[in-house]
Amino acid sequence: MKSIAEKLGVSASTVAVELDRLGARKMIRRDDVLRGFEQMKQHPDFSFILGMIWGVGSLIGDKFVIRHKNRQIIDRIHSLLKLAYVPEPYLVRGRPTIQIRMTHPLFRFLMDAGWIGRKSEGRDIPQCELDMRSFLCGYVRVHHSLNWSRNKVRKIPYLRLRIYGPPAIIEKMSDHLTEWTGVGRKNLHPHSISEKMVTIEYSKRDEVEILCGFLGLQIPEKPTIPEIKEGESI
Repeated sequence: MKSIAEKLGVSASTVAVELDRLGARKMIRRDDVLRGFEQMKQHPDFSFILGMIWGVGSLIGDKFVIRHKNRQIIDRIHSLLKLAYVPEPYLVRGRPTIQIRMTHPLFRFLMDAGWIGRKSEGRDIPQCELDMRSFLCGYVRVHHSLNWSRNKVRKIPYLRLRIYGPPAIIEKMSDHLTEWTGVGRKNLHPHSISEKMVTIEYSKRDEVEILCGFLGLQIPEKPTIPEIKEGESI
């Protein structure tokens, strides 16, 4: 509704009134939303999408907000949430955003599963039935950096995968990735920006390739040596 209003240069209420007048807008009942939400939870992608929501969702005022600079991420999330009649994404300060009312069953589900604000201490994985592999893959999709850096001694490019988030989640992440893929277990390191987050880093080529295949990450094209200055990454 808001996206239509923005394109037409009118208010969302004006669009709603006109659609109702034309009989073009379906009246969504609470029972429709509840049935859609139950259908959404049974979907094979639910745990993966939950991982992304757990990583980028936040509470702003009386709305649960999901936003990310990558439109494809938001569209992927909404492709499932629309089953429960979650409104279409729209731009807020140039960033694709999904807003969910606190009365929506998804918000209650997140609260019951232990979700707390992104800036809160003690954030952990959901306390609910889920596919842990899919959940962690979804979480990594929105909480990683994958780039080429340059060895300071040998001056050659190497791949580097860093995964970041709250200590409890990242510690479990490290354990599970070692168990599932056989890569070495990594120690937690302080995050460069947030003192409430930590990072694990993989820089062995074979391990990075194994993890990218497992997590569904695309390896960026290898640059030529002059394209990377010492100490930089791309």
